[in-house]
Amino acid sequence: MAKLVTLILVLLFAGACPSGRGNMQTPFTPIEAWLRSNAPPLGAMLNPPATGESISAFETGTGLKMPPAVRRLYLIHDGEAGGSDGIFGCWKMLPLAEIRNEIELIGEAGIIPIFRSGGGDLYYVKSLDPGKPDQRLLEWWHENPKKAREVAPDIDTFLVEFAQKLQRGQFVYRPDELAALIDRDEL
Repeated sequence: MAKLVTLILVLLFAGACPSGRGNMQTPFTPIEAWLRSNAPPLGAMLNPPATGESISAFETGTGLKMPPAVRRLYLIHDGEAGGSDGIFGCWKMLPLAEIRNEIELIGEAGIIPIFRSGGGDLYYVKSLDPGKPDQRLLEWWHENPKKAREVAPDIDTFLVEFAQKLQRGQFVYRPDELAALIDRDEL
């Protein structure tokens, strides 16, 4: 299954233009489509794309190198707006500016936080070796920050699996409760 997902992702990203995606399908495309159909106010909370220049400035300012898939993600959306409680099952995709703040707050070397839960936990990638970035999406749990749990082998797999869960009805939108998608298992 992992090889099939990898093959599909390679085909999707083959020849990708780093300055935009045009009509190119990405792992984020079905998520955007689901949000447009089922939770338009949440879709509106996705920020516009980061620019290549802002990503380079982030990397220079933090001394960290984003893995290519994370860079592509931020060229689609620079996280979620301030009013969002977390489109990814109460996990908020952080804008570049908030990632900088999280890096300073947690003080862990080589960590690039991408998602934050309402309880302060993080999903992150490591950036210790710019020549060979760690693609895994890991969880930083505020109760035990030294013990990481792998969430997904890479960000693209995380997005594909999240989109599949959306299609299966795993998440609900209750605008009267939260500006977020809520996992049915948490209700």
